[in-house]
Amino acid sequence: MKHILITITASKACVALNSTYRWALTGTPIQNSIDELFPYMRFIGADWAAGNIDSFRKQFGNIEDDTTQQRLAAFVRSVILRR
Repeated sequence: MKHILITITASKACVALNSTYRWALTGTPIQNSIDELFPYMRFIGADWAAGNIDSFRKQFGNIEDDTTQQRLAAFVRSVILRR
């Protein structure tokens, strides 16, 4: 439980940083659920599409749906640069 609280506190502190530009690097693919993408979107300031975790889940949570897959692909293309 302590690890979760530290992680949440660190996440909130990172999001609260004042900056003009933000970028995030990860070498880890999304493996368990689409929820793993949300903290990255929140950090880089993609609130225009991500909002809060509940709205993120409503928009992108059902990845079995073709429309949701297309919406998620468009969203990811707009904010992610792959090597």
